[in-house]
Amino acid sequence: MSVQRFTVSIEGRRIGYVEGALAKKLQPVLVSAVQNGWCSVAKKVPCSKTAIVYHLSSPADCFYKEFLSRSYMERIKAFFKVSRSRRYIKQTELLKANHFNSPEVLAAGELDGSEFVVSRAVPGVSFGSYLCALLRRPKDPEHLRWKRLLLSSVGELVGRLHAAGFIHGDLRPNNIVLEVNNGLPKWFLIDNERNQQCNSLSKEDIVKNLVQIMMFHSVDMTLTDRRRFFKAYFENYSPDVDCRELEREVLEKVSKRLKQKPIVKPDVDEVMAGAGDFPQAFKATEKASE
Repeated sequence: MSVQRFTVSIEGRRIGYVEGALAKKLQPVLVSAVQNGWCSVAKKVPCSKTAIVYHLSSPADCFYKEFLSRSYMERIKAFFKVSRSRRYIKQTELLKANHFNSPEVLAAGELDGSEFVVSRAVPGVSFGSYLCALLRRPKDPEHLRWKRLLLSSVGELVGRLHAAGFIHGDLRPNNIVLEVNNGLPKWFLIDNERNQQCNSLSKEDIVKNLVQIMMFHSVDMTLTDRRRFFKAYFENYSPDVDCRELEREVLEKVSKRLKQKPIVKPDVDEVMAGAGDFPQAFKATEKASE
């Protein structure tokens, strides 16, 4: 990322700074957001309680992610440890160096005391929302084949991720973005600031990631679907534990957690809004069954 750095000011009062390839063009957008509210320049995107995310269409199709302080100690720790925005950038670079896809970071900085990063939007859809919206009950053999391909492909992705020594900080299904490239799935990992890369993965961390990615009700991911995922996963990563026992433990934890999670009916049009070059057959606008 470029190191160009610009001060963000309102009537001579410094309110932050921005640096990176998009910094100069982003500077007036940040000022407008502070003066007139973010709704005047961007659309808010649902995310965790520890951040705020906005989708910007100008000066580029990108996402602004602001990191909220989880405690008063966090700012103190930032003086001694790498900040969350710097971790985000570092982990993005590590993933790319290990042949995984992650959105390009265009800018980073600080605004009104909170750190932020700006990353380029991927012309795809969130995996979790897409699976529930269009593939809840595949309507024909073509959709069923596509669903099976996606589940095997994402199992391969997670297996490769663990084989490379990465534990994702939050591997919930919507933190994997699906793009279609020449009719095949291409995956992007997002929300990477809490990722870790180490020589040996603990069973606890492996289980945590596998439970996160499998948080689908049976109407969206059947037992057969889950086994298809595990088959691809174990073909790409051989953990130093009994594979059958690992699978059993993960499925038990998933089952217990799903009892507290309602089945949500997705909005197909909203899910597919940023789909990009998807095969037309998989951009259907009919609503998924409950």
